[in-house]
Amino acid sequence: MNMTFKDRLHLAAVIITLLVFGHYFYKAYAILAQPEATLTAITGLMIGTVVIFIVLIVAVAIVQGVVGYKDAAQPEDERDRLMGLLATRNGHYVLLLGLVGVFVGLYLGATALQLANIVLLAWVVAECVKSLSVIIYARVGV
Repeated sequence: MNMTFKDRLHLAAVIITLLVFGHYFYKAYAILAQPEATLTAITGLMIGTVVIFIVLIVAVAIVQGVVGYKDAAQPEDERDRLMGLLATRNGHYVLLLGLVGVFVGLYLGATALQLANIVLLAWVVAECVKSLSVIIYARVGV
């Protein structure tokens, strides 16, 4: 499968996001399930997750830039902008569903930390949907 530079970056972003934040939510679930969960209990996990995420994304972008430097220099055309807009729309729909999840959490009596993690989960899923939408639109054509 012949992928462009931007498609490879989007695919790498989805994989890294799912791996890093999947690990975060796995660990955070155990912390948040305890009734005495506090902000200090989850802060270290959150900071570590964000640092690892940033380092991996930057490293992959650098490697992709070195390997595919000719493809990376291509300017964005109207089709790329349209795909980006449509993908952003899809991501925003998912984010709005996450907002509904926050209201459901409020109704069910979730703590502030649990609500914050619902928002984070909605953002993670929305970003994955956005990146996957760009890849799909590039494959099927817009």
